[in-house]
Amino acid sequence: MFAAATFEAFINELDELAAGTGGTPGVADPRIKSLAEVLGEAQESKAATRLKYLLVGVALQGQPFDRGAPPWQDLDLLIRLRDSIVHLRPVLFHVGANGFVSTGDKLIQQLRTRNLLPTFPDGHVMFYLQWLAPRSVARWAVNTAVRAVMTIVAALPDGEFRQAVLPQYSGDFTEIAGPSSNDEEWVYELPRLDA
Repeated sequence: MFAAATFEAFINELDELAAGTGGTPGVADPRIKSLAEVLGEAQESKAATRLKYLLVGVALQGQPFDRGAPPWQDLDLLIRLRDSIVHLRPVLFHVGANGFVSTGDKLIQQLRTRNLLPTFPDGHVMFYLQWLAPRSVARWAVNTAVRAVMTIVAALPDGEFRQAVLPQYSGDFTEIAGPSSNDEEWVYELPRLDA
């Protein structure tokens, strides 16, 4: 949730900076003017964050960022996971021909295909939010937000605006690394309810 919120905050801040709030230099550049207009209109019409991301690509490079290339698929999944948490509904489940099936399975499966979830014991049943708890999911979420921000920053035209914005998103604004949840030494322990 925090990684998705951070990316959304970046888009909103970019809107303000491109509009010249705070005296940001370089806002006279035609692409930055276009960026300000597009993001301003998107904000007024309460456009979704995913759409704003694509619109930034249109304003800066004449076409949306490639939906078939990174970081789009991860950003899309990150925002859908965030939405599934914020608008959490009771998880429905049943046992079918393929075993235990729940309403969150499609999102969980996408995390599995990214090798972000550990292998759990057979027959182990968990609540939806427990599936999202491994550190590897958190690390992926943060790195996804970083990659999406850096994709936009890289698309900014050379000039005063980019030079004013770049220092805020370089240096400490980097991806994080660490062991995967699927490393051999990683062990999933069931939380104790009586502790």
